[in-house]
Amino acid sequence: MIIHLIKDFPCADFFPSLFAEAKSCEDIQCSVGKKCLWDARMSRGRCSLCDETCPESRTDEAVCASDNTTYPSECAMKQAACSMGVLLEVKHSGSCNCK
Repeated sequence: MIIHLIKDFPCADFFPSLFAEAKSCEDIQCSVGKKCLWDARMSRGRCSLCDETCPESRTDEAVCASDNTTYPSECAMKQAACSMGVLLEVKHSGSCNCK
């Protein structure tokens, strides 16, 4: 089988509607089992798995997230992100109130 290149161009030139910038998660369709979480820092949505079940947290697993909220664990932070529809990242381990 021989494949010939007809024109060298980016896919976005040929399918502009597929690559248009989304303005919110409402503009993004994720595959089954994933949910769009909005990344405010990058102004784009990301499809993420949101079915994680968290084991019971220990007090030494707390994390300070990018929303300046202390969560009992990284898993709990990810669950909160999914319920809020926003991407959260760990700023540092421990409480946000610790200096």
